Amino acid sequence: MQSKSEKIILGHKIKRLRQDLNISQLEMAQELNISASYLNLIENNQRPITVNLLFKLGQLYNIDFKEFTEDETGKLSVELNEIFLDPVFKSSDITKRDIKNLAQTSPVIGNAIIKLFETYLKLKEETNDNADLQSLKLAPFESIRSFLDNSKNYFPTLEQASKSIRAKSNINDAANIYFKLCKYVEDKLKTQIKVLPKSIMENLFSRYDPHRGRILISEALDIENKSFQIASQIALIEFDDLINEIIIKSNFKSPDEKYLLKMSLANYFGLSLIMPYDEFKSSAVELRYDLEILSARFSTNIEHVCQRLTTLNKRTNLGVPFFYFKFDEAGNIHSRLFSKDMNFPKNPGANPDWSVHQIFKNPGSTLVQVSELEGGKKFINISKTIKRSLVNINETSPLFSIILGCEIRYMENLVYADTLLQNKVQKVSKIHIGCRLCGMNVCEHKKNETDLATLLDPNIRYNGLFEFNN
Repeated sequence: MQSKSEKIILGHKIKRLRQDLNISQLEMAQELNISASYLNLIENNQRPITVNLLFKLGQLYNIDFKEFTEDETGKLSVELNEIFLDPVFKSSDITKRDIKNLAQTSPVIGNAIIKLFETYLKLKEETNDNADLQSLKLAPFESIRSFLDNSKNYFPTLEQASKSIRAKSNINDAANIYFKLCKYVEDKLKTQIKVLPKSIMENLFSRYDPHRGRILISEALDIENKSFQIASQIALIEFDDLINEIIIKSNFKSPDEKYLLKMSLANYFGLSLIMPYDEFKSSAVELRYDLEILSARFSTNIEHVCQRLTTLNKRTNLGVPFFYFKFDEAGNIHSRLFSKDMNFPKNPGANPDWSVHQIFKNPGSTLVQVSELEGGKKFINISKTIKRSLVNINETSPLFSIILGCEIRYMENLVYADTLLQNKVQKVSKIHIGCRLCGMNVCEHKKNETDLATLLDPNIRYNGLFEFNN
């Protein structure tokens, strides 16, 4: 929070708030009882905002003053640091101090650099430059992740749509949700649910067969994952127009990006159908974010619970702002979700002291830890191991680790922090930004990688946000 002697420059945040509320400058100015021209000057950082006007903003739009006035220099610095670690800048003599000064004095230029770098990655893909195969393969996924980050990982139209399906399906609790979803699909959508042997489905989780009016699901999935697959398919069948509206607003041009976004939104719908926003948020607060009990209460798995927790960003009913990562044993990131404006690196280093990597030493357990970023911001992390789904009997099943974390100021809200809070001395793990490239070619995870063309096969369904089963 700025001191009283400092000018409060929050133009970019006020503009973003107005855009999130989907109101014009004139409408907001009228609500604040100021002129539209004055609001325009504030939004362009040509005028500071007065304390009285900031207080009025808080009253009208229910904003958190501490969060709203928090300095975002750290977040921008983290993103720029990651960009300047790329090999393309190897010969540049850019220091961390240079980057911090840029973030502090010219945030608009800093954000422009980020957009420019994202465009550069897209151009590399379009020109089929093989110099950086890993970046090439990840470019469409990075675009989708950036879009969801900018959307605060929250889509009210999909929340409302999933709520309507729960009402039509008479789903009042998690009991028998799988059978109620099957009945809805068969009765209302005139589509048959067919569970097929793994020998036929092979590595597919589910598949929609519109010609025969069937949703095919692998028998190898447990009932929780079957429910999620059906919920996501309902989104693609019944709410395709709604999803396409969001895709059009994204301004994506690439067919790959449009397809990946559609699948991500379908999965978002699936999570919201299984874990309805208000009920899930209320349960999370009541249970102090106990992942095991939440997964049991909503008949889903812990991985989906973690993903859902990152989406609790409704302005009038906010949850704890979590980040989420999924790693393999080699330190590669397979899934990544942020909530709100998390000041956390997109590609953190594989620090062996970090709980998400330590957990591999004790599979099946839960590891809670405090970590600290280079800028001094501290987080509490909860880490667990999970196994890959649909592994053939003659294959080695690599473990994955998942980590759910939030800033340390929220730790009293978490049941996992109770032991840490009792200890006067806490061990803190230092987390550094890692390279997005990996030179390791021989490991189980590399063997199981699938190229982009296969990932974009319309018959292959996601296992959660940003992740294909392969």
